[in-house]
Amino acid sequence: MAAHESSDRLAVLPAPARLSAVSQSLRAIRRDLAHEEHATRHPANEGFRVFGAGDLRSRDAAYRLAWEVYRQKGYAADAAARRLVDAYDARPETCTLLGEDTAGAPAGTVTLVFDAPAGLPCDAIFHEELSALRTRRRRLVEVSRLAIADRFRHARALLERMINLIMLHTRCTQGYDDFVIEVNPRHAGFYRRFLGFEVLGAERPCPRVGGAPAVLLGLDLAVFERAMREPDSAGERTLYPRFLRGAEAAAAAARLARELRPMTPGERTFFGLLPQCA
Repeated sequence: MAAHESSDRLAVLPAPARLSAVSQSLRAIRRDLAHEEHATRHPANEGFRVFGAGDLRSRDAAYRLAWEVYRQKGYAADAAARRLVDAYDARPETCTLLGEDTAGAPAGTVTLVFDAPAGLPCDAIFHEELSALRTRRRRLVEVSRLAIADRFRHARALLERMINLIMLHTRCTQGYDDFVIEVNPRHAGFYRRFLGFEVLGAERPCPRVGGAPAVLLGLDLAVFERAMREPDSAGERTLYPRFLRGAEAAAAAARLARELRPMTPGERTFFGLLPQCA
């Protein structure tokens, strides 16, 4: 997924040296799903706590983790603030999740950006494709800044839980229609095969990650909702049978909704963001 930095912070960035922790986690999940005996294991309690980053401490930890991971991959330039944060983070609807290990160390993060008059980050290179969805009155949410710390690069449960929770929050709590996501082309097959995403926009250079290639994928979240009601509808070799459902899913969605809060004026000042962002 693309890192959405302001253009004045971009620089000529080195090429990634090796696969990111997200790439390695995706590969581990793909291998796991190739074995039927593991197909229905869900990551409810496997050493990670994933929660809504709703205060200064947790937001700062998430933004710093994202910057560190993206910088290691050559997707973010060095910066004095050592954080990956942008104007859309100040929108009241934007929400960031943070995953921590049992010792409280930041392990993973992902951010949801809900559509607004000012658009989504991926409008910068996929505006035509997003406009077509908006014409159909689809309510869009961009999945952004997915990052996993390198030391947790084989943490399948962490990645699965983050994906599960953002789907619960977006569809079941907020009632939105579609995920859109910019991904490196080498990741597209995973999202299509194991989550049902479709390609919406062809490969093109993404300036927010130093010109690295990106494709635009989309997911009708009715696929997720149907899989929660009818587990067999998605197929056992997808991630959906591993997700929470029923009372457990409802409790997780309610907890996340309680944790997520808009930035306070003090937090916006701390992160150098404008008071209001449309």
